[in-house]
Amino acid sequence: LNLLVDFSDAHGEGTVDDRLGEFFPQTTKWFERSSYGRIDYRPETPVKRWLRMPKPFSAYGIERGAPFEPGYRKLVRDLVKI
Repeated sequence: LNLLVDFSDAHGEGTVDDRLGEFFPQTTKWFERSSYGRIDYRPETPVKRWLRMPKPFSAYGIERGAPFEPGYRKLVRDLVKI
């Protein structure tokens, strides 16, 4: 499941399909290689628009490229509420 989000201080650019096109099929191939063929990641994008998060990106305290920041938990909680 892929949900694309943006923020009041970091707007999504282009269409959702254009943005996903930057990642697929390369991401599918990466999962297949890194899992030795056990993962067949098929991107599903049921929402074809950017989902605006209720807080600005800066409010989550996430540093770009830091995958285990506590702010990610806050972001996911807010995303589930949308």
